[in-house]
Amino acid sequence: MGLLSPSFLLGLVAILYLVSFVVLAILRIVTGISIQRIGYCSLRHVAFTLRDGIRLEIRGLGLAPHRPTFAQPTWLSLRLTELKITIDPNKLSPTKTVASKSQGIVNVNIHDKRSEPESTRPVLRLPGKDSSRSRTWRRLTQLKERLKKLHEKVHWLCLVDVMAQNSSCIIVDVAKFEIGAFQLAVDTRRKTVDRGRLFQHKRFAQADQRPAEWMLTIKSILFTPEGKESLEVLDICTVNVHGLLYKELAGLRDASISIKLGRIHIPYDDLLDCQQRVEQLRNPQPVADPQSPEAEISFTDVIEELDRPGSREANIVQTVSDSKEFISSILRGIQEIQLAISFVGMSKKIDVPSRSSPLYLNFAMNEIGVDMYRLDPKSPAHRMYFSSRDVAHQALLAAISIAVSLDEGDGKPERILYLPMATTTIKTTLPSKTVTFSEDKDAAERNTNMLFANLVLTSPAVDVDPKHLSLIFSLIQAHRGSGLTVPQGNRAHRHRIISRLLPKASIKLSIHEPVMRVALPPATTKPVDADDFDLLICCVSSIALESDSSHASAGDMHYLLASNLRVASHQLYYQTAAGDRYNLSVADALELKVQVIATPEVAVTASGNLQTLSLHMVRPEISNGVRQIIQQVHQSSDWERARPVRESRKTSFLRRLPSWLIHLQLQGSNFGVEVAGIDAEISKDIRGIALQLESWTAEYKAQKDTPAERPPSRRHRLSKAGAGGEPSIKATPPPDSAASKLTSTDGRRLAVHVRGFEGFIVEALDTLEIEPFVRLPRFEVAFSTSNDGRGALFHINTHVKSLYLQYSLYRYYAVGVAAKILQRAFD
Repeated sequence: MGLLSPSFLLGLVAILYLVSFVVLAILRIVTGISIQRIGYCSLRHVAFTLRDGIRLEIRGLGLAPHRPTFAQPTWLSLRLTELKITIDPNKLSPTKTVASKSQGIVNVNIHDKRSEPESTRPVLRLPGKDSSRSRTWRRLTQLKERLKKLHEKVHWLCLVDVMAQNSSCIIVDVAKFEIGAFQLAVDTRRKTVDRGRLFQHKRFAQADQRPAEWMLTIKSILFTPEGKESLEVLDICTVNVHGLLYKELAGLRDASISIKLGRIHIPYDDLLDCQQRVEQLRNPQPVADPQSPEAEISFTDVIEELDRPGSREANIVQTVSDSKEFISSILRGIQEIQLAISFVGMSKKIDVPSRSSPLYLNFAMNEIGVDMYRLDPKSPAHRMYFSSRDVAHQALLAAISIAVSLDEGDGKPERILYLPMATTTIKTTLPSKTVTFSEDKDAAERNTNMLFANLVLTSPAVDVDPKHLSLIFSLIQAHRGSGLTVPQGNRAHRHRIISRLLPKASIKLSIHEPVMRVALPPATTKPVDADDFDLLICCVSSIALESDSSHASAGDMHYLLASNLRVASHQLYYQTAAGDRYNLSVADALELKVQVIATPEVAVTASGNLQTLSLHMVRPEISNGVRQIIQQVHQSSDWERARPVRESRKTSFLRRLPSWLIHLQLQGSNFGVEVAGIDAEISKDIRGIALQLESWTAEYKAQKDTPAERPPSRRHRLSKAGAGGEPSIKATPPPDSAASKLTSTDGRRLAVHVRGFEGFIVEALDTLEIEPFVRLPRFEVAFSTSNDGRGALFHINTHVKSLYLQYSLYRYYAVGVAAKILQRAFD
C-alpha cells in the first residue's frame, strides 16, 4: 500500500510531466513541430512551419468527448483555439514543380452505368513515361483522390466534429483576416438527411445507398488591411454538401451543394490595394519554357487544341484530354447547387481628374438566390428543349432591391439607380458541350449546343440631378482611361476562340415599367418649400428584347443573330412641384429588328417602325429644364474631351457610315413637333409652330441590288422568319473593282420619302391655326456615292411635285420665336 500513497502518485505525475518536455523536444527536432506543453486533454502552443513563408500556430489543440444530441450528433469534438496562419510574401519562393513520388496514376472514374451512355465514359489511362500532366491538373487529381479516400472512412468521421475559435490568417505587411468561429461535421443519419429539407431535385436513397451530408459553419469574418480600420466582411456562412455513398463506388455521388451567406461587405479598394502589395512583395517568377512538359497550360492553349487537334505539343494534348475527363466527372457528380445571400454591399473609390475630392460608387443588393441543377434526361422539361443524350442544366437567379448610389465624400450618398426585382431563368447544355467539343463539325452538330435564357426586370428607376450627368460622363471617361489595350493579334485570337464556343441561343429580356427621373429646381416664381422640386420624367410601359442566334448552314463558320426590340407607350413629361403635368414626348410603339451574320466578316441589316411620335415644347418650364440638363452636360470638361472628333467635311456622310452596315430601313407614321414660347420683348402671348407628318420612310443600302440578290416578294415570305433559317444577307464574293467601283464606299444609297407634311402656327397652348401655312404632299430625296475614275462623287436627287406656302409677317414672327426657343434650350 506504500507504493500507492498520494505522495508517490504525485511524484510519478511530476516525473511524467517533466519527461513530456523531453519527448516534445525530441519531436520538435525530428519533425519540426513545436509543442510547448501538454494541458488538460489538449496540447498547448503548437507551432509548425509548412514551408518557407507559411507558419502555423495553435494556442490549444484538444479533444472534448460529449454525449451526441440532435444538434450535435458526434461523440468527440476536435477543438482548436486561436489558430493562426502567418504568410510572408517576401519568403514565398516561386512555385516549383514537384515530381510525383509514384510511378504513375491510374485514373479510373466509375459512374452509374444506367445514367450515362457508353460514349461519355472516361478512358482508362495506364501509367507511362509519356503521361505528362500540367501542374493544375495534377493538383486537382490529387485533391479528388484524397476526397474519395476520405469518404471511405466516413463511418469514423461521423463520430468527430472540428471546432475552431478565434482563428486568424495574417499576410505580413498586407492584411489580416480573422474568423470568430469555425465548425465542420458530417451527418449520416438517414432519418434527418433524407427528408429533403434543402434540395428538391434529388433522388431518394435506396437500400444499398447511404446518405451523407457535410456541414460547415463560419461566423464573423473580420478584414483588417495594413494600417487601416477593421471591417466585418461576412457575418455568417453555412455550407451543406449532400450526397449518396455507394458500396461498390468510391466517393460522394449525386452531390448537392447549398451555400448560405449572411451580410457581405466587399471593400473593393482595400482588396485591390492588398493584391497590389502582394504582387510587389513576391519575388519575380522565372519565365517557364513553353516547350517544357512541366510548363503551365493556359485556358487559351486548351481551347486552341480543342479547335485544332494536333496543333500543340503532346503535353497540351494530354492536358486537354485530362481536363475533359475531370470537368465531365464534376458535371456528372454534382446534381444541384444552391446559393443564398441576405445582403451584398460594395464601395469603390473613383478618382476623377476634374474633381478635387474623390467620388465613391456604392452598390447594395438584398436577398440573392441562385439555384442550379442538372435536368433529368427522362423528364418533359429536358425533352422539350434538348436531346435525351445531352447533359443539360437549369439555373434560376433572383435578386431583390438592387441599388447604386454616388457619394461625393460628404457622407450623404444619393441613389441614382434602384431595381426592385430581377429574375433570370437559364436552360443550357453549354458546360457539357464545351467540354466535349473537340473538332470541327457541321452547323447541325454545333447547333446542339443550346442556351435558353429569360431575364425579367421589374420597375427599374433612375433618379439623377443635372449635376449627376457630368459625374456620370466623368466616370465613363475615367473607365476608358483605365482600360488596358489588348494587342490586335491576341484580340483576333480570342474572338476566334469565342466563336468556337458560341451556342444556339434564344435570349428574352423583359423590362416592366422602367422610369428615369431628373430633379430640377422649381420654375415657378411663387415661394415654395426648400425641399420642393420639379421633375422631368421619362417612363415606358414595357421593353421587350428577343434575340435568337444559331450557326448558319451557308458556308463555313457562319453565325447568325436575329434580334427584335419592342418599346410600348413611351412618355416624357414635365411635372411641377404643384403636381401639374405637361407632355414633352409621347410615342405609342417602336419596333426594331436587327440581323447580324459573321462570314466571318460582320454584316448587319436592320429595320425599324415608329408609330405616333409627338414632341411638345410649348411650356417655359420644359424649355428651362432641358436647358439646365444641357448646361450641366457641357460644363464637364471630360465630356468635352470625350466627344468624338469630327472628320473632314470633304467626306460625305454616306462614306462615313460603318462598313458593316449593309441595309437599314426605317419607317414611321403620325409624327408631330410643337415648339412655342413667349418673346417677352414683344408680347406675352405664346407663339410658335407645329409640324405634322403623315408617314415617312428611309432606306439605306451599302450596294445596289443585283437580280440574283434581290429578296423574294413579300407575299411569298413567311410571317416571321426564325433564327435557324437561311440569312437574308448572302455571302457573295466582292465585285471586280475595275468594272464596278474603285473604293469600298462606292455604290451606297440613301432614299428618304415623306408624305403629308404640314405646318401650323401655334396661337395658344392648345390652339392651332385651322389652315396650314406650309404643306408638302410628297417629297423624295436620294443620296448616292460613286466614282468616275478621277475622284469620288456624291449625288443628290430630289423630287417634289407640289409645295404650298402661305407667307405673312405674323407667321414669320412665329417661326422666329420657335427658332429662338430651340436655340436657348440646346445652345
